[in-house]
Amino acid sequence: MKAAACDPSKKWRLVYTADKDAVQSALKSKGETPQAGAPAGKYFPLTAVQTWNGEEGRIENGVYLGHVAALKFSGPFYMLG
Repeated sequence: MKAAACDPSKKWRLVYTADKDAVQSALKSKGETPQAGAPAGKYFPLTAVQTWNGEEGRIENGVYLGHVAALKFSGPFYMLG
């Protein structure tokens, strides 16, 4: 798992976000259909991508407008275990 998660070709795109209350409510529902009025998440309107390279120990996060990076930052990461 560790090697697969750190593969340089791995990228994750943020599509949906939820606050703490929505996550806790979903965990308590144990896969059941949420009740009316339950906290819900939202679709993220911009392209947000996270990429990491385990060989170099670097992670990069970026928010894009189309194919142009509007905000991009990177730095080292460490995996314990």
